[in-house]
Amino acid sequence: MITQTTKRWLLLGSLLLLTLWLVWNTPEVDSNALIVKPMVRAADANKSANTNHSLKYEDDLQLAQRLPFEGKAIDLFGTGIKQQTARKPVKVKPIVKPLPKRVIAPALPFKYIGKLIEGDVVKIFLLKGEALHIVSEGDTVDKHYQLKHVGEQQLSWLYLPLNITQKMSIGQTP
Repeated sequence: MITQTTKRWLLLGSLLLLTLWLVWNTPEVDSNALIVKPMVRAADANKSANTNHSLKYEDDLQLAQRLPFEGKAIDLFGTGIKQQTARKPVKVKPIVKPLPKRVIAPALPFKYIGKLIEGDVVKIFLLKGEALHIVSEGDTVDKHYQLKHVGEQQLSWLYLPLNITQKMSIGQTP
Protein backbone atom coordinates (compact mmCIF):
# COMPACT_ATOMS: atom_id res chain seq x y z
CA MET A 1 0.00 0.00 0.00
CA ILE A 2 1.36 3.39 -0.98
CA THR A 3 1.25 6.02 1.78
CA GLN A 4 0.82 9.77 1.38
CA THR A 5 4.52 10.44 2.00
CA THR A 6 5.51 7.92 -0.66
CA LYS A 7 3.15 9.60 -3.14
CA ARG A 8 4.68 12.98 -2.33
CA TRP A 9 8.25 11.67 -2.85
CA LEU A 10 7.27 10.08 -6.16
CA LEU A 11 5.67 13.33 -7.33
CA LEU A 12 8.70 15.42 -6.28
CA GLY A 13 11.11 12.94 -7.90
CA SER A 14 9.20 12.95 -11.18
CA LEU A 15 9.13 16.77 -11.19
CA LEU A 16 12.89 16.81 -10.57
CA LEU A 17 13.49 14.39 -13.46
CA LEU A 18 11.28 16.47 -15.75
CA THR A 19 13.19 19.62 -14.82
CA LEU A 20 16.55 17.96 -15.46
CA TRP A 21 15.36 16.61 -18.84
CA LEU A 22 14.13 20.09 -19.89
CA VAL A 23 17.44 21.67 -18.90
CA TRP A 24 19.42 18.98 -20.75
CA ASN A 25 17.37 19.32 -23.95
CA THR A 26 17.23 23.09 -24.30
CA PRO A 27 18.07 24.32 -27.78
CA GLU A 28 21.47 25.86 -28.32
CA VAL A 29 21.77 29.60 -28.71
CA ASP A 30 22.36 30.50 -32.35
CA SER A 31 25.34 32.86 -32.49
CA ASN A 32 24.97 33.44 -36.24
CA ALA A 33 21.93 35.68 -35.95
CA LEU A 34 21.02 37.76 -38.98
CA ILE A 35 20.19 41.44 -38.80
CA VAL A 36 17.25 42.17 -41.05
CA LYS A 37 16.90 45.68 -42.46
CA PRO A 38 13.46 46.87 -43.53
CA MET A 39 12.79 47.27 -47.22
CA VAL A 40 12.46 50.85 -48.38
CA ARG A 41 10.38 51.83 -51.38
CA ALA A 42 12.04 53.80 -54.13
CA ALA A 43 9.87 56.89 -53.51
CA ASP A 44 10.68 56.80 -49.81
CA ALA A 45 14.36 56.27 -50.56
CA ASN A 46 14.46 59.48 -52.65
CA LYS A 47 12.81 61.47 -49.86
CA SER A 48 15.14 60.10 -47.22
CA ALA A 49 18.15 60.94 -49.35
CA ASN A 50 17.01 64.56 -49.64
CA THR A 51 16.10 65.11 -45.97
CA ASN A 52 18.13 64.55 -42.86
CA HIS A 53 16.09 62.33 -40.49
CA SER A 54 18.16 63.14 -37.43
CA LEU A 55 17.26 66.83 -37.68
CA LYS A 56 13.61 66.03 -38.13
CA TYR A 57 13.51 63.93 -34.95
CA GLU A 58 15.47 66.53 -32.98
CA ASP A 59 12.93 69.18 -33.96
CA ASP A 60 10.12 66.96 -32.72
CA LEU A 61 11.80 66.48 -29.36
CA GLN A 62 12.60 70.11 -28.62
CA LEU A 63 10.53 71.94 -26.06
CA ALA A 64 8.40 74.85 -27.14
CA GLN A 65 9.57 78.35 -26.22
CA ARG A 66 8.12 79.50 -22.90
CA LEU A 67 6.08 82.66 -22.81
CA PRO A 68 7.23 85.39 -20.41
CA PHE A 69 5.41 85.43 -17.05
CA GLU A 70 3.06 88.38 -16.68
CA GLY A 71 1.13 87.51 -13.52
CA LYS A 72 1.73 87.78 -9.79
CA ALA A 73 4.24 85.32 -8.35
CA ILE A 74 2.83 82.70 -5.97
CA ASP A 75 4.88 81.10 -3.21
CA LEU A 76 4.03 77.41 -3.64
CA PHE A 77 5.81 76.28 -0.48
CA GLY A 78 4.78 79.15 1.81
CA THR A 79 2.71 78.84 4.97
CA GLY A 80 -0.10 81.00 3.67
CA ILE A 81 0.38 83.52 6.49
CA LYS A 82 1.14 87.04 5.40
CA GLN A 83 4.23 88.43 7.04
CA GLN A 84 3.68 91.56 9.06
CA THR A 85 6.43 94.05 9.63
CA ALA A 86 5.33 94.97 13.16
CA ARG A 87 3.73 92.24 15.18
CA LYS A 88 1.05 93.10 17.64
CA PRO A 89 1.34 91.58 21.09
CA VAL A 90 -0.95 88.61 21.45
CA LYS A 91 -2.87 88.13 24.65
CA VAL A 92 -2.50 84.59 25.86
CA LYS A 93 -5.23 83.16 28.01
CA PRO A 94 -3.97 80.95 30.82
CA ILE A 95 -4.84 77.29 30.46
CA VAL A 96 -7.18 76.25 33.20
CA LYS A 97 -6.93 72.59 33.99
CA PRO A 98 -10.14 71.04 35.22
CA LEU A 99 -10.08 69.59 38.69
CA PRO A 100 -9.43 65.88 38.69
CA LYS A 101 -12.63 63.89 38.93
CA ARG A 102 -13.16 61.88 42.04
CA VAL A 103 -12.21 58.30 41.30
CA ILE A 104 -14.95 55.83 42.18
CA ALA A 105 -14.56 52.08 42.42
CA PRO A 106 -17.14 49.95 40.61
CA ALA A 107 -20.02 48.47 42.57
CA LEU A 108 -19.24 45.27 44.42
CA PRO A 109 -20.06 42.30 42.17
CA PHE A 110 -20.86 39.95 45.07
CA LYS A 111 -24.10 38.88 46.72
CA TYR A 112 -23.94 38.00 50.39
CA ILE A 113 -25.30 34.53 51.11
CA GLY A 114 -24.28 33.91 54.69
CA LYS A 115 -21.46 33.36 57.13
CA LEU A 116 -20.09 30.50 59.18
CA ILE A 117 -18.39 31.06 62.54
CA GLU A 118 -15.97 28.35 63.69
CA GLY A 119 -14.26 29.44 66.90
CA ASP A 120 -12.39 32.66 66.05
CA VAL A 121 -12.56 32.15 62.26
CA VAL A 122 -15.46 33.72 60.36
CA LYS A 123 -16.08 32.45 56.81
CA ILE A 124 -18.22 34.51 54.45
CA PHE A 125 -20.19 32.90 51.60
CA LEU A 126 -20.47 35.13 48.53
CA LEU A 127 -22.00 34.59 45.12
CA LYS A 128 -20.62 36.22 41.98
CA GLY A 129 -22.64 35.17 38.95
CA GLU A 130 -22.75 31.39 39.38
CA ALA A 131 -19.43 31.16 41.23
CA LEU A 132 -19.48 30.59 44.98
CA HIS A 133 -16.64 32.15 46.98
CA ILE A 134 -15.84 31.27 50.59
CA VAL A 135 -13.57 33.94 52.05
CA SER A 136 -12.10 34.95 55.39
CA GLU A 137 -10.63 38.22 56.55
CA GLY A 138 -7.54 39.08 54.45
CA ASP A 139 -8.43 36.87 51.46
CA THR A 140 -8.32 38.22 47.90
CA VAL A 141 -11.15 37.50 45.45
CA ASP A 142 -10.73 37.80 41.62
CA LYS A 143 -7.41 39.67 42.00
CA HIS A 144 -9.35 42.92 42.49
CA TYR A 145 -11.04 42.73 45.88
CA GLN A 146 -9.59 41.99 49.30
CA LEU A 147 -11.76 41.41 52.38
CA LYS A 148 -10.29 43.74 55.02
CA HIS A 149 -12.71 43.45 57.96
CA VAL A 150 -15.75 41.38 58.88
CA GLY A 151 -18.16 43.22 61.18
CA GLU A 152 -21.50 42.29 62.69
CA GLN A 153 -23.52 44.23 60.09
CA GLN A 154 -21.09 45.01 57.30
CA LEU A 155 -18.05 43.83 55.38
CA SER A 156 -15.15 46.13 54.52
CA TRP A 157 -13.59 45.53 51.08
CA LEU A 158 -10.48 47.03 49.48
CA TYR A 159 -10.63 47.56 45.71
CA LEU A 160 -6.98 46.84 44.88
CA PRO A 161 -6.49 48.63 41.50
CA LEU A 162 -7.51 52.02 42.98
CA ASN A 163 -6.83 51.30 46.69
CA ILE A 164 -10.37 52.34 47.65
CA THR A 165 -12.30 50.91 50.60
CA GLN A 166 -15.92 49.84 50.08
CA LYS A 167 -18.56 48.67 52.53
CA MET A 168 -21.12 45.89 52.08
CA SER A 169 -24.12 45.64 54.35
CA ILE A 170 -24.90 42.10 55.54
CA GLY A 171 -27.66 42.72 58.05
CA GLN A 172 -27.88 41.59 61.65
CA THR A 173 -26.81 38.26 63.03
CA PRO A 174 -29.70 36.06 64.27
